[in-house]
Amino acid sequence: MTNQNNWRDHLRNLLTQNGQFKLVDTTQEKQTTLEIYIQQSGDRETQINLGYSSNGRLITLKITNPKTPGHNAEQVECFYDADFDQSKKFGVSKIGLPYNEVNISAIDRILKSGLSGTESKYFLKDKLQFSKVSKPIGDNQEFHTWTHYFSDKNFWVRLCKKLVTPGQAYFIEEIDLRTIFGGVK
Repeated sequence: MTNQNNWRDHLRNLLTQNGQFKLVDTTQEKQTTLEIYIQQSGDRETQINLGYSSNGRLITLKITNPKTPGHNAEQVECFYDADFDQSKKFGVSKIGLPYNEVNISAIDRILKSGLSGTESKYFLKDKLQFSKVSKPIGDNQEFHTWTHYFSDKNFWVRLCKKLVTPGQAYFIEEIDLRTIFGGVK
């Protein structure tokens, strides 16, 4: 294993060392470097987007796939320096994770454990209406479910449609999130 002393080198090595991911694009937006990795084994539509600030902090880590729009909608917009360090939970937080043992351990755990839970997509006439994402949360790994609406996002419009056309049946497609990304090997 090579000696890494920053997020970029560490994550590039972790994702590409076994050929599981390939770096396909690097762009610069203002003071942020963005990298896109595409999975080469398993579901090849899975991508990991990473963002680094000019001072080397990890700003974003998003695991996305077009088959899981609900999961994609739940991705954290950005990290803050106190997200994984309990000793820094009070006071002002800076954007981005510094490269230190606490944060390295947390990010490695996220990437190595992969996704868990399910996403159920509900279709009417081949059009995605909403998605329910169920994931284990916390130390007890208790399942929680979130609903994401993709058409008729207004509550009153959805309610009126239910009253006018109550008998329509949804076609439901269920996806095990582990098949999208089972973790870095």
